[in-house]
Amino acid sequence: MQTASVLVALAGDTGNTVQKWGVTPSEVAVLQLVHGSDAVTNIRVGEDVQRTNRAERERLAAFYGQPQPDGGFKSIAVDSLFPGAAARLFERFDELEIDEGFFVAPPPGTTITTASTYAAPALELSKLKKDALIRLAEQRGVDVADTDTKAAIIEAIEAAPEAAVDEVDDSGIEEMTDGNLFE
Repeated sequence: MQTASVLVALAGDTGNTVQKWGVTPSEVAVLQLVHGSDAVTNIRVGEDVQRTNRAERERLAAFYGQPQPDGGFKSIAVDSLFPGAAARLFERFDELEIDEGFFVAPPPGTTITTASTYAAPALELSKLKKDALIRLAEQRGVDVADTDTKAAIIEAIEAAPEAAVDEVDDSGIEEMTDGNLFE
């Protein structure tokens, strides 16, 4: 089962995010159900973990559920996505069919072309929500505003060259110079 590090916008609020590590594809599905379909971003696929579907379902129910009188845990999100003790869970991120714009590193199924860039399948920008387009534009260094129309944001993203993965500074920390030291 694949795992990844992800950024979760709590209740879909991009100003209130949490970084999570060791997240499985099934956990991403739960997080999307709880926080919104575009709340999980910056997906960086990492190591695989050996875990059965049943063990993963129990782990998710314990983490996202409520304790029950019988000592078990019950999660409405987990139960609705994966009903029954023998449910089949997602094991690979490509099973979730998440748009490639939500991945930081090469998403599953892409071809590595150099050490610093990757060839991603074409993104259908028109299918993304406006706030997801704004985040994608920010990740690519494209200047857009919240007041821009969805069509204008798509046009700006398509007109700009794509940045190489390792050239994007996603730390959120501005470079400090003497000019902005006390601003």
